[in-house]
Amino acid sequence: MSPTDLQNAITLINQLSAEDQRTLLRTLQDRHVQPDETASPDWKLAGAQLAFMLQHRDAIEAAYARDDMGFLDALEASEEYQSLFTDMPWDEAYDRFEETWWVDEGSDAA
Repeated sequence: MSPTDLQNAITLINQLSAEDQRTLLRTLQDRHVQPDETASPDWKLAGAQLAFMLQHRDAIEAAYARDDMGFLDALEASEEYQSLFTDMPWDEAYDRFEETWWVDEGSDAA
């Protein structure tokens, strides 16, 4: 990872809520301790694609909650989405995001 990539990652992380930062930390710790050898690395989002989804996460979740497919269609048609995901359909991109970002919330010890 180049210094620029690292700084960009840190900048993105600093934009996350404290809860999302903790979720990210748990996810990274879990993957470091127990890497998922069965998951295809091609299926997960990385870099700018993941950053895009994280930046729009709240709006995406709100659109799904209110069944606003128009918002999701517009996001998929945006220049930013097209430049990052090229011909990947929205459903696949979101599934990959969920696979990349998924954390078992029930596994937290209280």
